[in-house]
Order: sequence, then structure tokens, then C-alpha cells
Amino acid sequence: MPWSSSEIAARVTAAVATEKLVSIGIGIPAQVADHIDLRGPVMLHMENGILGLGPRPHSQKAAPDITNAEGSPASARAGAAFFDINTAVTMMRGGHVDVAILGAMEVDAQGDLAGWHVPGSVDSGMGGAMDLVVGARRVLICMSHATRDGNSKLVGKCSLPLTARGVVSMVFTGLGVLEIHDGSFHLVELAPEVEWDEISAATAGPLIDDRPTPSPPDTQESTRESDQSDAQDRDMAYNDHD
Repeated sequence: MPWSSSEIAARVTAAVATEKLVSIGIGIPAQVADHIDLRGPVMLHMENGILGLGPRPHSQKAAPDITNAEGSPASARAGAAFFDINTAVTMMRGGHVDVAILGAMEVDAQGDLAGWHVPGSVDSGMGGAMDLVVGARRVLICMSHATRDGNSKLVGKCSLPLTARGVVSMVFTGLGVLEIHDGSFHLVELAPEVEWDEISAATAGPLIDDRPTPSPPDTQESTRESDQSDAQDRDMAYNDHD
């Protein structure tokens, strides 16, 4: 069964659990705040001027003056800091962000990212995404695997206007987790009950199965079990003879 958007966010949260400064975008990435360990080392950053973002609060407990970059109610963990958007962008441009977690419209097998504009549509512009993806040490994408029309968002080459070239290292979708290197998508994990044929058919770009192979059985243990079985067979044969 494919992961829900919340489960995608939980999976990418686990992948950054040992990082320090992680910047998250809107959409599925914003849900990372709901899964972050507030006792852990990760401080979540958003470009509207928060470092130390916490989970989205229940409506009755929401502070009216704390929101995330989507404008939704937010909370702040102990040690959080608030600042203007210029400082937020300076942190992004200055190489202070360990990992950026963003959504996308397309990602291709070279790690190119298209995430801000569909020709013919009305949008609000690129925002800080370009600054973030070139300033962060690592860029992770979490998104649906296909568009509402069923077109794959993991392609051989992006057809939409680019945000940046060669910046994406991993993609998390409802179907699985994929790394990008050597001009291909490399599957490292499938969502529960999702089969290889399903994710292969849903991926337009080159896809390689790099899931770890199961460990072979313990040879010594197998030998011990075989010896015990042989001994039992001999005892049964001896008793039958008697």
C-alpha cells in the first residue's frame, strides 16, 4: 500500500534524524514538523523566519502569532529563534543549511529539479527555492510519484522550467525511496505492499533496483540443525530396530 503524505513525511524525517539544521518547504515537507523529535539534534528552519519549528498545534492551542511558511498555525521548540526573511535567506545562501526538504513538479535522472512553474499557469514565483537548493549541502524531495493526470514526476529529463541543475540526491514518494546518481534513479526502499513492477511502470526515467539483498542463512546454524536432524533419524531407526 503506498505511503500517505504523512507517512512520506515521517520517512524523510527518519532520514535526517542525525542532522542539525534542516530547512523544509511547503506541502508534504511542512508535515516533517509533525514527526520531528523535539529532543533530538534537528532544528527545523523555514524561510519565513523560524529556526526551531515544532509540530502543528491543535487549533485550540495554536498561538496566533506563530505560523509556518504556508501561513498555517505552528509551534516552536525550546531554543527556537525568530528573525526576518532577509536573515532566513542569508542562512540559506550562506551554506548553513545541512539538508533542504522540498516538494517538486519534476525531478530527473541527473538530479535536476523543476519545482516552481507550469507554463500557462499562474503562480507566485520561485520564492526562496533557488537560494535554498544551491546553498544546502543536501537536497531531498518528497512528493507524489505522479501528477493527478497520472504522468510520472520522475523523468529522464525535466520538461518544466528548472529551479536548479544536479542538486537532488534523494526522492521520497508514496511508492518508495530513490537515490539519484550516475544518471539513474536507484530504488533503495519500497513502500509496504508496493511491487517492483508498480514503481517501475510509474517511473519515466531510468530506474535501477538497488535494494539490499537478503542475507544468506547462517551456514553454521544450518549445519547444526542438519546434524540434529540426522541424529534424531538415527535414534528413530535404532528404536525401530529394537
